Amino acid sequence: MSSPYAPTQDAPVAGFAGAPSIDLLETIPPPAVLDQMANADAINARLCAEGRQISFALSDDGCSLQIELRDTDGHLLRILSAAEAVELAAGAGL
Repeated sequence: MSSPYAPTQDAPVAGFAGAPSIDLLETIPPPAVLDQMANADAINARLCAEGRQISFALSDDGCSLQIELRDTDGHLLRILSAAEAVELAAGAGL
């Protein structure tokens, strides 16, 4: 099984044999990306209406990413687990 990140052999980029090609002329994100952006915006609007926001930051030791629940003034309410963040995005309350 090959990795989805493995370089393809049929579309080299100048100077990088076997690297996938990149279309630098594409200016509009694909529809799936636009849908995900709209969904993220709706989640953000819902959280803001509840006086909350999500932010991401490096942990104090700098080794991992943490998901922070903050009020709209930016004060840290608590650190969320990935599962809690997914549940919150799906509409669950905390």
